[in-house]
Amino acid sequence: MGEVKANWDSIVNLVAAAWCGITPPSRSMRKLEALGERSALYRSIQAIGRVEKTIVFLSYAISPTLQADVIKQNTKTEHSNQLQDQLFFGNKGIIRQNDPLDIYTRLLCLRLLVNAVILYNTAWLQAAVKSYRGIGVAIPDDLLAHVWPTATAHINLLGYFIVDDAPDLQVGIEELKINLQQEP
Repeated sequence: MGEVKANWDSIVNLVAAAWCGITPPSRSMRKLEALGERSALYRSIQAIGRVEKTIVFLSYAISPTLQADVIKQNTKTEHSNQLQDQLFFGNKGIIRQNDPLDIYTRLLCLRLLVNAVILYNTAWLQAAVKSYRGIGVAIPDDLLAHVWPTATAHINLLGYFIVDDAPDLQVGIEELKINLQQEP
């Protein structure tokens, strides 16, 4: 920490230059990385970074709430990635084109398809919850916070697809109401 104290004025100047827009942080970092370990300023910033990482790690280690939030976010990301993997089955998920525009177009189409599935699943889940609550089944809101609309088991990935100019999100939801009323 003595080195941080000795270089504190340089660290403050570096941060102020980046904050005020005088020197882009990327330029400063490139220059510091080029100097590497022989630069006292570089070593000081590394030491500060290690302290910050330690603080974050210890906060995570002692906070069950933070741990739950991190796990929940990781789970959401994993579910989203699994949905994309399920939908992107052509060429085994490998984009073979070299044209950046083709690659960008494919990725946008995948994102659009993922969003369409999430929209449909969300509408279906809302209808299911409303129907179940309508017949007296208690579904707590805190339980619903752990449900993600990224399921794919009901999606026909290899069959015929009918595209309608005016889609009706209610398709299949009436079917759900009928099935719920027939349950014992």
